[in-house]
Amino acid sequence: MFKLFKYILCFILIGFYSVSVVADESSWITSEESLRKALLSNYIQTVIPVENHTHPINVNVALIVNHIDISDIDTKAILHGSLDLQWNDNKLQWNPNDFGGLNSIYLTKEKLWVPDLSLYNTANGILLNIKHEGTIKLSSNGKIHWTPHVKLETYCRLSLKYWPFDKQTCPFILGSWVHSSRALIPYLSENRPILDILANNHNWKITNTHSFIEEKIYACCPDPYPSITFTFDLDRKSPMLVWLIITIISSIILMCLAAFWIPPCRGEKILLNGIALLLNGYCIKYFIEKLPNFSQDLPLIITIQVSTFILLTISVIVSIILLRISSNSCGNGKINQGFNRILRNKKLNQILCLPYRDEDGIQKDQTELKDHFEDGKSADSNLLIKKQQNLGNSENDGLILAIFIDRIFFYIYIIIFLILILVCFI
Repeated sequence: MFKLFKYILCFILIGFYSVSVVADESSWITSEESLRKALLSNYIQTVIPVENHTHPINVNVALIVNHIDISDIDTKAILHGSLDLQWNDNKLQWNPNDFGGLNSIYLTKEKLWVPDLSLYNTANGILLNIKHEGTIKLSSNGKIHWTPHVKLETYCRLSLKYWPFDKQTCPFILGSWVHSSRALIPYLSENRPILDILANNHNWKITNTHSFIEEKIYACCPDPYPSITFTFDLDRKSPMLVWLIITIISSIILMCLAAFWIPPCRGEKILLNGIALLLNGYCIKYFIEKLPNFSQDLPLIITIQVSTFILLTISVIVSIILLRISSNSCGNGKINQGFNRILRNKKLNQILCLPYRDEDGIQKDQTELKDHFEDGKSADSNLLIKKQQNLGNSENDGLILAIFIDRIFFYIYIIIFLILILVCFI
């Protein structure tokens, strides 16, 4: 019997507690509803909340950055983040004791006046692209705090001279589109944008940020309009692209230089130059598609590729001419004796890494060959001796001249490629 009484008493107490909690919640909800009606019954959202129009409203602005990227083709900087906005509205103040101790409530953007901040240098025609408005926190002292999530797109003046090792500076300019400094003044909550990176960008790294406020008078209006400029310094970090470009350019240059070591009488020389020429042309096409046509600077990488294309074209033409010179079907005309002495110069041959045979060596070969056939002369042996006597003069003169010209072009090309690399990358 005592246990039954005990259970009934516990049940009654639990019931009283539940009723009191529901009553408290109802009173809380009633207090918030009453507060909303009291605040918004005569409130006009389109009117700037100032008691005296000679005193502008101050808006504290901070930019929180979650992600930033640059589109090379569109020359745009794209920022994902949030705007942290705070201002005071004297028309929205109350005494918390009159409304059940409520110190703050949350309202939607449509219920209140909010500053008309716009992106002055927008690239997509949207003055302020708010992706998620969220709710606005209103405190009893009239302080309002709003943090909308935004996507900002602005044109960025790209300098692609040192692409893909370039550095870019992109500004985002925010200000009121309607109100001048007489009605609204933006202030910086922080000296620089707040970096809260959610996903690292593997192509760009933020190296520095800064912000400042400036006023500008436009032709339409006599009053100055204040604005806040958030500036980002970014370095391109794309190791895969860098190594790909370095590998391709190095391969093309090496193919061009290697072609000069193929004997001038071989057709493979023209084939190798042709392959390098086609590969270089494809690279130029890729870079043109990758980079914008209206960059303020010509990328040095394009300068190297175009110069290499011209050099390869010249190399193909020279190879065809040297193939003709070195061919045995060119005739047996002899080279001028003065020029022949230059070709036979020992020091010059050593500098050009050419095989050197002096006149004594040639005469020795001729004597040995003559002695070999001395005992049994025949028409064939006489013909062979005659050919050997002309060694270095008639039939071989063209080949020697072609090799000599080939080596001259080889060293000229090395110097040109070194100058291009030093000028472009150092």
